[in-house]
Amino acid sequence: MDLSQSRKNAFEADSIKVPDNGIALDSDFLDRVADDTDKGILMVEGIKASTKPLILEIWQGDDLVAETKLQLSFSGVEDMCRWVNLRGVVGGDVDRATDTSEPGRCGNEGHRKC
Repeated sequence: MDLSQSRKNAFEADSIKVPDNGIALDSDFLDRVADDTDKGILMVEGIKASTKPLILEIWQGDDLVAETKLQLSFSGVEDMCRWVNLRGVVGGDVDRATDTSEPGRCGNEGHRKC
């Protein structure tokens, strides 16, 4: 992955899709992180619901020398917030029912599936 142009503000950052088999960070980016440990942030954005971990592997040649996993849980914004549908109050169509169950409890009994 070419991150050589990554000296940008967060809102200007490029989006790079990570395939299931992962991507390699380029040496220029890794060198800059090694030279200044206050640099080198990777922002992650989930595009679909998943509970798969983000895995960082360090390879030396053909040998896997280190691995760490970041456990993640991505779901739709609808699963992170309570929802009160007021459209019916003003005579509008109600296409989604009110859901005031506690957000952030994915997988708990009685909660919508995340």
